[in-house]
Amino acid sequence: MDPRGATDDSGYSISGSYYRPSGDPVASDRWHFAHAAEAAWTAYLLRFANQDLKQKGFLEFPLVGNPQLVRVGKGFLEFVTPQGEAQRAMVADIREAKLHSGQFQFKHQDARWWSGQGKYRFTYGSMPNARLFLLCLRQLAGVTWQ
Repeated sequence: MDPRGATDDSGYSISGSYYRPSGDPVASDRWHFAHAAEAAWTAYLLRFANQDLKQKGFLEFPLVGNPQLVRVGKGFLEFVTPQGEAQRAMVADIREAKLHSGQFQFKHQDARWWSGQGKYRFTYGSMPNARLFLLCLRQLAGVTWQ
């Protein structure tokens, strides 16, 4: 198992949803266990981050769908299609970065409304290690959220 992005089904899975206008779920909700496990896993993965950055110049985050993976490097994001084509976007050229209702959305400054080019969208749940991805976006690439 590759701890930095395994996509097989060998891990433990918790699923569910909740809605509460403010605050976290009630104390007995499984969400708290999942939240703590995700935090511990992210801390564990950080041990590998510097090594990967030195070797590759970026960290890779696999996805289910298109894009098939996202690379985060110093000041850039790279979206890799299922065909293996890497589309690099410098953070300074990203017009919009959103995380809303479980959806990541990035739009390049040259993206047009009628075209899919320069627009990237994927769900939080389709990315193993999404919390580490959020941390890397902020600390490594300098992406801020709307």
